[in-house]
Amino acid sequence: MTMRRFAGVSTLVAAFFLASVVASYAQVRCDAADFSCRLRQANAEISANPDNALYVLGRARIYAQMKDYTSALADFDRCLRMGWGQLPTGHGQAMTFKERGDMNFDRGEWDAAISDYSRLIASGTYSEIYWKRGNAYLSKGDAQSALSDFAVTERMMREKGETIGAGFYFQRGLANFASKKWDETISDFTRSISLNPKEPAAYYNRAVAFQSKKDENSALTDFSQAVTVDPTYKDAFFERGKIYLGRETYDLAIADFSKYIALNSTEPAGYANRALAYYGKGDANSAIADYSSALGIKPGYVFALERRAELYRKKNNFTLAIADYDRLARSDPSSETPFTARASIYQEMGDLPAVEREYALYIAANPLHGFHMRGHYYYGQKRYTDAAADFTECYKRDKVYGDCLLDRAQTNVTAKNFELALADIDESVKTKQSLDRANFIKADLYFGQKDFAQAILIYEELIKTNKSAYSPHTRKANALREQGEFSKSESEYTVAIASGERAAFTYFNRALLFIKINKKSEAIADLKKALELDPDYTDAKDELKRLDQTTTPGRPTKVGL
Repeated sequence: MTMRRFAGVSTLVAAFFLASVVASYAQVRCDAADFSCRLRQANAEISANPDNALYVLGRARIYAQMKDYTSALADFDRCLRMGWGQLPTGHGQAMTFKERGDMNFDRGEWDAAISDYSRLIASGTYSEIYWKRGNAYLSKGDAQSALSDFAVTERMMREKGETIGAGFYFQRGLANFASKKWDETISDFTRSISLNPKEPAAYYNRAVAFQSKKDENSALTDFSQAVTVDPTYKDAFFERGKIYLGRETYDLAIADFSKYIALNSTEPAGYANRALAYYGKGDANSAIADYSSALGIKPGYVFALERRAELYRKKNNFTLAIADYDRLARSDPSSETPFTARASIYQEMGDLPAVEREYALYIAANPLHGFHMRGHYYYGQKRYTDAAADFTECYKRDKVYGDCLLDRAQTNVTAKNFELALADIDESVKTKQSLDRANFIKADLYFGQKDFAQAILIYEELIKTNKSAYSPHTRKANALREQGEFSKSESEYTVAIASGERAAFTYFNRALLFIKINKKSEAIADLKKALELDPDYTDAKDELKRLDQTTTPGRPTKVGL
């Protein structure tokens, strides 16, 4: 989101001391748009007055209006070397700098314009020229110099009793905006609005400043006012739509993005944001259609490709999802998203050889990330030897990246290779990797060795230091359960859930406690909650199936022959 420039800045009421070129001696009166006629007339005047720069300046002005800048600059330079007849040379040269500065400003040559205005300022102090130079500085991106010139402009105008218009406050508001002075920005645009309440860009820019101050309500009011003043103000519809999207008021967001699209149908961001709103209200088909429209405008639009692929995947349209991920891979072969996403799709389809092929492709494109990601895949498949080997390859390539050493340590703990795990933990501490994670893995190691007391000490330290990412309450409860401290364990699971540890892992492990203490209905409830949070939790599925076989009413339990 950027500042919107002011169209039609009102002219400051300040008299400039130089007169325009004197009336022509030529008898023919030319139409203002007839440049050929005007040039013939100017050339005749110069021929009649070869030593008077005033007539050369008149021709320079014509060339500037024609956008023949090379000829205009040649005439301006000539003026500075000539005499000016009865006009004082200093005044004539000041006129030249002013005219040339204005031309350079109009054609976007900011440094040249600043140079000309600076020379003019050196010959006297004029508020209009500080104003012009301030705007050149602002256009160049030097907001601080612009603010300095605007301050001089304001002081001089107040001293002379001149009226300060809406345009001044608008432009100074832009300079304050560029300097991230939000309060000053809001103040200036408020003054501009008070003098010209029909300028939509003033409301828009003030809204953006309010957003920068985290005042979303005021921003929303100003965006709404901008589109009230100008119903074609597309950027205000877009930004207001984003606010509605963030507030999950999806119908309002869709309405605003639709208006933006109607006004600017060639901008893919309008379709992409409306797609987010459609998906938010549960309309996946409309979201897919909008992502497709965005991609029709910009085929390499990564965000739209990723989101459309994700929606295809959720609809189990794996062929189209894979096709989109293929396009992503072609656009950025180093990105992990298409490879890992396709691998996950193939895993859902039960095509494990295809999963292996995907990771092999990713490793070829990006060995460091590829080995790391495949290591996690192998770990999830309980192929601990293969996982440890991949984490080793990852660690060889980068001793710090992605905690590969600690990933290997965790793998070895799970595989009950405790000596190898301990060596990895010690090495990670020496190399100053994540100490919290190293301690967490060490606690798991103690747990695996059935040294529950030592494990609990570490879990309690993680609780003290608020390392909730490691689910320390749940893990402490697990250790208490294995110690046979069932009452304390149940209390700790309750604390875990109350403190925010509400992952499937927590509910699954509390279910294991309930099974131990013969609270089967509670165990079943927790297993179902775990599967609600993680539908692919295999261990929870297996445990629930086993319990269901032994507790379903009317179904006989196993009996001996």
